[in-house]
Formats: sequence, structure tokens, C-alpha cells
Amino acid sequence: MVQRRLSVLPGDVRVLWHDGPRVQRLYKTLEDNRLQIGPDGKGRQCWIGLWLRAGSRKASVIALHDCDIVNYSRDMLARLCYPVVHPDIGFEFSKGYYARLSHQMHGRVTRLLMTPVIRALQSIVGHLPFLMYLDSFRYPLAGEFAMQADLARGKPHPIRLGPGGRRPG
Repeated sequence: MVQRRLSVLPGDVRVLWHDGPRVQRLYKTLEDNRLQIGPDGKGRQCWIGLWLRAGSRKASVIALHDCDIVNYSRDMLARLCYPVVHPDIGFEFSKGYYARLSHQMHGRVTRLLMTPVIRALQSIVGHLPFLMYLDSFRYPLAGEFAMQADLARGKPHPIRLGPGGRRPG
């Protein structure tokens, strides 16, 4: 059903079904070869999808976006990708950020764990560029980002932030 609904989109649209037999065989092969892939969940699914897309060599930009947002619109994806795809801007990575207005406490793990751990590490080891980079995101654990595919393939690039991040320092 998902493949049929997405077939109207232009371009090469692929659906990666993590609970399907092909991906489960991949997981088993990795585990049989003692490659730890972590517990089932959103994080593992994101990384497997990212690695598979980066490995295909067909994509120049890779975007990951949560679509369970109640008021989701295509504009959100366009704003996320724009800094990465526009040739005159030159960003290699863009991190999404949007206001989450409700009575729930969103971002608890970031507020109660990530930010204190990152800042404690900074106070112990000093202000290393990587720690400053991690500390620059409002929601470092949020799933929305876009990047140049070469960055996902491990080719070195200078770090320059897009929307949602601020430059360290």
C-alpha cells in the first residue's frame, strides 16, 4: 500500500520496510558476522536507511524527516533541504528545528541528559570543537536532518550548520 501511494511522486522512490523479510535477512547476516547493529527501534532504522541510501551512489542529498508531526507539510521538508541543495549556500548538513507547543514536556532526554552530559564533558576536557558542535543544537536527538550524501559516505567536509543550529563559539 505504501509503495502504491508513493508511486505518484517523481524520481526514484524506495520504501525500506524494516520489519520485512529482506531487511530481516540483512540484520541476521550482520549479526551472524558479529556486526553489532543495536536494538530494534527508530535509531537503528534511521541508520540502516541512511547507510543503504548513501551506499547506492544515486543520491547527492539525503534527508531524514519525521512525518508523524500533526501539522506536517511539504514546506517543512523543503526548508530542511534548501540549505543543502542550493549551490550558492554551500551547507553540507542541515538540522531541523520547529517549535513544539503543547502541554507535554518535549525534549526531556535532551534537557535532562544530553545537554548536562555535553556541558559536563566540556567542563572536564575543555571546549573541544566536537562538543561545542553537539551543544549547538536545540534538539540534538531530533530526527530531522539533511546532508550531502558524500558526508554520509564518510568523506571529510568542514562543519557548517544550517537552520536549527548555531555556529559554535
